[in-house]
Amino acid sequence: MTMASRSFSNPARRHGQATRRCRLLIAGALMTAAGSLLLTRQSGWTFLGSRRSAVQTTLLPVFTSAVAPVVFPETSRAEELVPPLEKAIDRFANKIQLGMDWLYFELKPALVGKNMEGTKKCLGSAALGAYISPFESEIQFPVSQLVEENPDSDEQGWVVADKQMTTAFANIKERVDSEDWPGALEEWKATTASLGKIMKGVNDLKEKEVFTLPIEGYERRQELFVQARREKLADRNAKANMMGFR
Repeated sequence: MTMASRSFSNPARRHGQATRRCRLLIAGALMTAAGSLLLTRQSGWTFLGSRRSAVQTTLLPVFTSAVAPVVFPETSRAEELVPPLEKAIDRFANKIQLGMDWLYFELKPALVGKNMEGTKKCLGSAALGAYISPFESEIQFPVSQLVEENPDSDEQGWVVADKQMTTAFANIKERVDSEDWPGALEEWKATTASLGKIMKGVNDLKEKEVFTLPIEGYERRQELFVQARREKLADRNAKANMMGFR
């Protein structure tokens, strides 16, 4: 009997060989199934990843725009000026600035020096030939024009500031009449502060320095004021001479 015939004729050996073949077939099948499952999961994750990227690409701009702060176009304050106010500023700005100069460089020294004659002349005194105070012609009337032409005067506090300025200046006269010089200086401060508020309001609307404000360092304008007064006097004399030749 050959070896091959003996092996096949032995039942136990045949059973063991069959068992080993079965185990090999099962192991191979399991490996094949595992590989297929892994491939399927990888494909699935790739698909889900691509879907997630697509969703993010589609929705991200939508959510970003939804939570982003709304940005409104900036409006220049200069564009908000109504033409009548613009014209009034152009017409009276220089006169008002010289009016503030007058308060600083003529009226204030007279009050500080307790100069009754000089103060009366500034405030307006018929006895001294000053029937109208420069306050009325250089400040009060021009400022009233700005207040009148500004449709937002109430909201911006110009109306109140104008009234306070006029009242404070009238109080200067009363203080001087009673020779209350410290009180007169306090009213002078109130007058310049109220006028300064309107001047600053114009600067804010125009977004530039139309007026030099009455703050520290304002004394540097004194030379400009003196020069302007000289030019005004020269112009007045020239017109008087022309009238005389006629």
